[in-house]
Amino acid sequence: MITDVTVDAFGLLCPLPIIKVTAACKKLDPGMVVELIATDLGVIKDMKDWCKANRHEYIGDKIKGRTINLLIRKGNE
Repeated sequence: MITDVTVDAFGLLCPLPIIKVTAACKKLDPGMVVELIATDLGVIKDMKDWCKANRHEYIGDKIKGRTINLLIRKGNE
């Protein structure tokens, strides 16, 4: 999948990945895709909850080693 922006939160603990994704989403148009690179396993549940609360689409996640890649499509806020 093609992403419009990548947010690097490698090594950061929550809530910092969510703060970084929130800032990135403010600069994007609805329908654009954000890739989040993180290492904190708690980010999966937190991002799902954040997406639901903010009307974004949680596309999915992939874990390889200690790296977590998540994809989020910006919704209409």
